[in-house]
Amino acid sequence: MKTDSVYIGIIIVLVAVVAYVLFQSGQIDVEQANKDTVAASVRSLYELQYESPSEVLSVTETNGMYKVTVRFTDYASKQATQDVFVTKDGKLLTDRLLIVDNYRASLDFQKRFVDCLNGKGVRVLGKVNDTATLQQLNILGTYSYKLFVSCDGANEQICRNVGVQRYPTSVYNNT
Repeated sequence: MKTDSVYIGIIIVLVAVVAYVLFQSGQIDVEQANKDTVAASVRSLYELQYESPSEVLSVTETNGMYKVTVRFTDYASKQATQDVFVTKDGKLLTDRLLIVDNYRASLDFQKRFVDCLNGKGVRVLGKVNDTATLQQLNILGTYSYKLFVSCDGANEQICRNVGVQRYPTSVYNNT
């Protein structure tokens, strides 16, 4: 009777081990299929964007996403390699992830800088659809809207009356 119980216990353990191995191999197959799908998607996007063949060099899991390294020929006909990050379902892609603490520090610096300029009376006069104005505001960072004075529409004549001839025009101490 004891030997029957031992044999049954051994059989149960063996069945559990076999089931576990089969389950794991099935998950590995699914994971590899997901990686292959994501790699094909990224490759096709780069081929469409740059109109040349591209190659996925690697797909690795990083923090719950896939990091895909892709090689392609850029617009200048030069070989380029880039890492992109893709969600496991392949629906979202980005070419950069931000380290939260570094991004917070950068935003804080930008905010203090723009607040300082604003406090000193610096203003950027321009038009919302003017490329040079948009570039200037982009250089000043996320909080540049605090310095912007629109010379669009009814404000255009007011800007001309104070001597603005080109956009953007930066004003400091009413000069």
